[in-house]
Amino acid sequence: MAASRTRQGRRCRTVSTGSLAALGALFASSLVSLGAGTAVAAVPAASQSWKIVRGPRLAPNNVLNGVAVVGKRLAWAAGIEGFSSNGDRPGHPVIERWNGQAWSRSRLPSAWPGGLGLVAASSATNAWALGQEPSGTTEHLLHWNGHGWRNSAFPGTPGTFYGNLGLTAAPGGRAWLIASPSGSSQIFGWNGTRWKQQSYPCASTFCNFDRIVARTGKDAWAVGNYVTSSLDGGPLALHWNGSSWRSAPVPFVKFGYLTGVFAASATSAWAVGGVNNSSRSPASFRWTSTGPARPAHDHYWPMRPSIRSRSRST
Repeated sequence: MAASRTRQGRRCRTVSTGSLAALGALFASSLVSLGAGTAVAAVPAASQSWKIVRGPRLAPNNVLNGVAVVGKRLAWAAGIEGFSSNGDRPGHPVIERWNGQAWSRSRLPSAWPGGLGLVAASSATNAWALGQEPSGTTEHLLHWNGHGWRNSAFPGTPGTFYGNLGLTAAPGGRAWLIASPSGSSQIFGWNGTRWKQQSYPCASTFCNFDRIVARTGKDAWAVGNYVTSSLDGGPLALHWNGSSWRSAPVPFVKFGYLTGVFAASATSAWAVGGVNNSSRSPASFRWTSTGPARPAHDHYWPMRPSIRSRSRST
């Protein structure tokens, strides 16, 4: 990932060089998605291992960028097929469906130059997929309602260059997405009927998000970094409590940023990230609920000896 002062260079990945061999995953094991990025797995048997699961034939040069698991008999994979490595052919989107025995191609309501970089699902009747054209200024959002994929209007401003796209779905039909134009990132929430931009606390010049994850409709996280007027900053985490986004202060690491978050429960979460232009090892934090919410935030991310960002010896 390129380091920049606003860290907006990474876009939703919709193309990739190289070819796709297969999607290999043990969907036969008890893996149940509770929303994009959050899953609970049963204790594996001693004989379990990864194996290749063949999918449908796709156009040459293809890649699946995201996978979302609802249960043993329903999963989605989204990506792109038919692109050229030199950019002459932008390719087109593809979604595959797992029915418990095999992968098959899903019918899409439209096609465009480019593909799909993200997919999230919370039930058999609620799934989302998000893609972007090569220009970076045209996004495509699809919704699965249990009967088919349908086009859904992207809630951002048409013609805007968006980077760092993110998508998550929660039980009960809720969903969120993040998009980063020039300046601070935007958060949009789906309430079951429409998308609406949601405000959040940002006490710095810029607030940027790399990842958004929902465990439930009342428990979601958005993580990234903030940038001050003096062009420094540190890691940033926001928590959705069911009605609003609240700041969840992270121990300060100069030029630090968070790229991933996992909500283990209502009282425990983990986040990981890194430090720009530094020899430090990647940062890892744990959030725990320790009492009533403080005035400006929900609980905190304590720094502990076993949860740290430390300098490498040179």
